[in-house]
Amino acid sequence: MSANSTVEVGVQNSELSASLPNITTSQLQDLLATVMTAIQAKSSKETAAFQTEVAELTENLEAKFRHENEKLAGSLTESFEVANAKQ
Repeated sequence: MSANSTVEVGVQNSELSASLPNITTSQLQDLLATVMTAIQAKSSKETAAFQTEVAELTENLEAKFRHENEKLAGSLTESFEVANAKQ
């Protein structure tokens, strides 16, 4: 198949149905490159959103952990003070 050969392409999935009659091999390669770039961009965007969500959850858990540790430390300090006062 030469670089200027034409082909007929049909695409169908749950969201899209298209027919591209008489598309050149070069045009098909460009189209596939564009589709791959779009897929990679969407994947990167979803990865970034997931990383942001994980960072927020981690931050919230760290804050809760610090708060619980502070409460526990206060409670233990109070218990030791009471125990020492009784001696």
